[in-house]
Amino acid sequence: MSRIAIMQPYLLPYLGYFRLMVDVDALVLGDVQQFPRRGWVHRNRLTDDRGAPGWLTLPLKPKPLGTRIGEIAFAEGAEVTFARNMARFAACRSPNAATAPLVETLAALEGTPLAVIRRLLEQVGAALGLHTPLLLQSDFHDPAAEGLSPTEQIIALCRALGADEYVNAPGGRALYDGAEFARHGVRLLFHDPYPGPMDSILQRMTDAPLDGLRREVVATATVQPA
Repeated sequence: MSRIAIMQPYLLPYLGYFRLMVDVDALVLGDVQQFPRRGWVHRNRLTDDRGAPGWLTLPLKPKPLGTRIGEIAFAEGAEVTFARNMARFAACRSPNAATAPLVETLAALEGTPLAVIRRLLEQVGAALGLHTPLLLQSDFHDPAAEGLSPTEQIIALCRALGADEYVNAPGGRALYDGAEFARHGVRLLFHDPYPGPMDSILQRMTDAPLDGLRREVVATATVQPA
């Protein structure tokens, strides 16, 4: 039996995101999906020096509508622009032992935005004791599948990876039909709604002990059948 999850790659997402790395054989990052300009792929909120939420945003080169997540690129001078953005937040200026590797990755901006985001997700996962492989959907994507429905695309990806169980975030209950998955030999599972704070994992790791976060992500990662 093999179990996978699929999710867009987010920049330093809330702790509940990392439940998708608990008890799965792989988390597939949906880099072939359209880049959501107002989403969480390239930005998140941290607490500024006034105690208010502020945006930490990767500086991106303008791209046309329909650009895929894996195609976004850093703007010219991104390192300088982003350093000024990071300086607004104590979480970036004064990292602790747990967050220092994340801040170093942010400051370096090495590679593409997708590479940076993936590296951060891997680093957070390791800090939480989660060493689940993070795969890219583009490595398994069949262009012929682009005309398929979202359900059919997920089932095709499950087949490509030999998975017979698929875990989705709770918001997908309104989108996917467990019976349709079952007809194709895939068991559809959902996480329960996440009961914890929605703060960026960088903020949580700054403010809370890592051991508590490890316990929280595992304790809240229960799944229910569709």
